[in-house]
Amino acid sequence: MAETPMPGEEPWERDPALGSPTPGWPRRPPGEQPPNAGQPWTDADYEEILAAAREGVSDLDDVAERLGRSRAPTLVKARRLLPVAERAAPADRVLRLLREHLGEPDYDWQRVTLEEPPPRPVIHPPALTGVPGLECGDLVRVCYALALAAEVAGEDLLSRVTREVQRRGMLPELVELRVERLFHRGAEVTWEDARRDAARWVHTALPTGGQGSWPYDEDEERLVPPDW
Repeated sequence: MAETPMPGEEPWERDPALGSPTPGWPRRPPGEQPPNAGQPWTDADYEEILAAAREGVSDLDDVAERLGRSRAPTLVKARRLLPVAERAAPADRVLRLLREHLGEPDYDWQRVTLEEPPPRPVIHPPALTGVPGLECGDLVRVCYALALAAEVAGEDLLSRVTREVQRRGMLPELVELRVERLFHRGAEVTWEDARRDAARWVHTALPTGGQGSWPYDEDEERLVPPDW
């Protein structure tokens, strides 16, 4: 059975939407732990929520006080008593919706609490193939190799790979790979000169479409062979 407030504790309040009186319940002092916090929920707790809804109670704080629990878990359990499609209802509508359903003669709240939303569909994005499917590190090395063997690779393939490198913003990685290769081949240059020469090589070896500005003079003599 639903409890009633002690005389003089709180004034009676009226829910304008329902036109029925609902009792106000004494509130705990701020910071005080609810007496039933952390305790398992029972059918009797659910019945208390149902009783409050039948009485026209619209304030979840009042229901939480009846149960000796906090508002948040009370809201969760009250929503659980609603059909799946209505469990996202605003907090101030939950008890009103529940009261409407309790007016249905065949509303089985115990069965409703067992209902679960359908699982979200699993979406598998299509696997990337060809040039877009290359890992970043592989893409840079493939681009470098194709640039060295441009005549064999053909302009179309080199252009597609270069566009993918540009799309991913990986031209700097290509320059760094070129610098690494220069030192690996034994180029006797400073790091600054090697990077400068690598930038020149990338700009001239790839169909970059004039992207960016490169720190070299077009007429500057190469420091290392272009096929390194």
